[in-house]
Amino acid sequence: MRREHLLLGLIFIAVAAFRIYVALQTNYFDYDSYFEIRQIENIQKTGLPLFEDGLSYGGRTVFFLPLFDYLLAFFSFFMPLDIVLNVVPNLFAASMVLIVYLISLEMTRNRQTALFASFLAGFVPVFVYKTVNSVSPYTAAIPLIFLLIYFLMKVNEERIYVALFVITALILTLMHPISILFIIGLVLYAMFIELENLPHTRAELELILFSIFLILWIFFLFFKKPMIEYGMSIIWQNLPSSISSRYFANFSILDAIYKIGVLPFIFGIFVIYRHVFREKNKEVYLLISYALPIFIFLWLRLIKLDVGLMFLGFILILLFSQFYKSFFTYIKKTHFARLSWAFAAVFFVSFALSSVAPSFALAGAAIDEAPNSNEINAFLWIKGNTEKNDTILATPEEGHIITAISERKNVMDSNFLLGNRVEQRFNDINTIFTTSYETEAIRLLSKYDVKYIVVTKNAEKDYGLDDLLYSGDDKCFDLVYNKGMVFIYKSKCMVEEYGAEESL
Repeated sequence: MRREHLLLGLIFIAVAAFRIYVALQTNYFDYDSYFEIRQIENIQKTGLPLFEDGLSYGGRTVFFLPLFDYLLAFFSFFMPLDIVLNVVPNLFAASMVLIVYLISLEMTRNRQTALFASFLAGFVPVFVYKTVNSVSPYTAAIPLIFLLIYFLMKVNEERIYVALFVITALILTLMHPISILFIIGLVLYAMFIELENLPHTRAELELILFSIFLILWIFFLFFKKPMIEYGMSIIWQNLPSSISSRYFANFSILDAIYKIGVLPFIFGIFVIYRHVFREKNKEVYLLISYALPIFIFLWLRLIKLDVGLMFLGFILILLFSQFYKSFFTYIKKTHFARLSWAFAAVFFVSFALSSVAPSFALAGAAIDEAPNSNEINAFLWIKGNTEKNDTILATPEEGHIITAISERKNVMDSNFLLGNRVEQRFNDINTIFTTSYETEAIRLLSKYDVKYIVVTKNAEKDYGLDDLLYSGDDKCFDLVYNKGMVFIYKSKCMVEEYGAEESL
């Protein structure tokens, strides 16, 4: 047993080291991370997050669950914040290695299978891509969901697991709205065990009911106003229609195989098929209860593609471990028993080619897609060379950098929930960046009281341009910054028809 624990520790250290090494290749994070960073910094200073944000959309109320930010702020009292942001989320993410080992061992009662599953869990390509260079609550929320699944499997063995389940459920509920996905799986699991007449205890059902009421109650407390405003359409988070296809992309089998891995995807689905139509296994049904709704949500575009694939990837790895154990149990009963090592080698090499290699490639892509030093320096220049009440225009993707790095008002950022006139703002920003008519640009800039316009690689990516078409007019647009292919223009002309109320 000590040997297996040593190997598990080495796998965890290898995965954590890989993730931290990649994260340290840049000093900057993905664009959405700067929302979390700003909240963490405000908690450091005041003890409270910024629910009333005077800079986002020119001033607004934001709705989010703050526990993840409090957790990182806590660690920042013992370590420099830069180290916390690079290391702690990646340690949370690497903990999936340990959690998958525990779940797989509970399901298969085979340590070799559990070790292989834990290694697989360290290199889910889409999870690496979305979290390796990100200060994201998903790095903690997804491990917490699978830890809850493990505790639910163990509640009938010792009472301590009941207490651990309750505490972890509360932490998850305050961590991220993805906890809603957890209770959907619980409801489906309860239906499975009733329909299949599987043995269950009162403690299991009570924990399921407790989780449902706890999560819905806290979710309602924090998101009451958005729920009243949007109803069921809160699922789409008030996204502008023109970019909803980017966030809720169509489910592609080939894309899913690449981002999850060939082995988990193919054999995980095979296990789902066998247990839905032929075999009965309580632990497997618990995992299927999460896999099936995610497949449906991805198909109906009710969940962000990469979020769904991250969650699905770990579910399919655990289901694959069930296949892996059954396969070698069968092989040992045949004339090929002596070749078990060869089959294991084939699985390992196939995994390395289809999961480890894409993980490294997507880790590099995550670094490349993050803001570079030229862009960050430009936003720092804004902080030191503009007035505190100035409004800065950049692409919506860069909105959080304006508020976190420049400490200035933005016109729009990627937090669309209850944003003021989101659809109109998004279309107006598109027009400002793409129009060739100076008068139209000035009218819209005046509408939002914009003093400076930032043009970076994102403008080129989103709008197919490397500069503003009307930037040649020195009378109305003054080029005040030009370094590293980043341009900042000061808007000097205004249209007086827009009052203060309209420009908000």
